[in-house]
Amino acid sequence: MHLIKLILYLFFGLSILIAAYSVIIYTVTKPSTARDWEYGQEKTSVVTLGEKKPETLIHISNLRNFDWSETDKPAWEPLNFPLSSLSKLEVAVSHFSSMSELAHVFLIFSLNDGRRFGLSIESRREKGESFSLLDGLRAKYEMIYLLASTDDLLGLRTQRNETVYVYPIKATPEYIQALFLNFSSKINQLNHSPELYHLFFRNCTNQIVKQVNKLSDDNYSWLVQTFAPGNTGKTLYRMGLIDTDAEDFEQVKNQFILK
Repeated sequence: MHLIKLILYLFFGLSILIAAYSVIIYTVTKPSTARDWEYGQEKTSVVTLGEKKPETLIHISNLRNFDWSETDKPAWEPLNFPLSSLSKLEVAVSHFSSMSELAHVFLIFSLNDGRRFGLSIESRREKGESFSLLDGLRAKYEMIYLLASTDDLLGLRTQRNETVYVYPIKATPEYIQALFLNFSSKINQLNHSPELYHLFFRNCTNQIVKQVNKLSDDNYSWLVQTFAPGNTGKTLYRMGLIDTDAEDFEQVKNQFILK
């Protein structure tokens, strides 16, 4: 019991130190939109809402649709659809490390006509930079809300031999549409008011949860969204949010692993 208390105290103290350090870094570091960005992050998306006649039309500029097996053929495309056609939502969890707690989490939206696209919240790196945990802690990177085709996002992860799970989420079309509008506002905001990425406090998972919390009272684990995004699937299953009849989480993983 004493050992557990000691570990908890150490963890709490470390969290305070990291938070204090992050406040200092965020105070002195100024994010920018004008840098020589890494391949695949040169552009940012813009979401435009049309008039409600008879329904709201969505126009996305700069949707990334790269074929990562051919890096000399970048493709940034438009995407147009009625807001009401957004009908399904999935959460993708891509494990890039032997540590199961580490993963990249992103969303996949589906339209009634079968088209799908994703939203991936990432560190935005300058050309030649690679992602490191240390630089993620010291706010070296800007943050990007990247809209891309599912072929792009999933293809990139499978090419890296990452283990990817795509979990269908229980949600009404109205909820999914409202969530997309929330993200759209944030995407457009970042185009003129950039923000810094942080490995713990502004990462792929807690930025998603932040928008979800505006629409839902679900109590998503702070520890998972901050320190262990690789446990996202298990957390969603325990919350009853994955659309499945599986009897345990191992069955869920086997059902929704990307093959």
